[in-house]
Amino acid sequence: MADKELWERRRRNLRALIATKQTNATQVATNANLSKNTLRKFLSGETISMKWDTLEKVCKALDIKTPMVLDADNPFAESKEQLYKMVFDMSDEDAKKLLKDLSGGNLNP
Repeated sequence: MADKELWERRRRNLRALIATKQTNATQVATNANLSKNTLRKFLSGETISMKWDTLEKVCKALDIKTPMVLDADNPFAESKEQLYKMVFDMSDEDAKKLLKDLSGGNLNP
């Protein structure tokens, strides 16, 4: 997927999640300690992308564990959200072991 398409998906999913959480961009920006214009410009498409740390702040304000949820075709898939949370919370060592187990031990170092 091209970078522009990925950011468009993130923008679309973020709009949907804001609506689902029954809030608005101004409130999310305030809760994330961001300028209202930063989020407004991104959501309207005036800016193509957003700094990752800014996106993390927005997600935190929406009680979303990781911005990776915004990359999904369906950001409302509960099983994916649970999986993201598990991965986010696990240690690097545990993640490596699980990845190795899931790939059948066929990982290149």
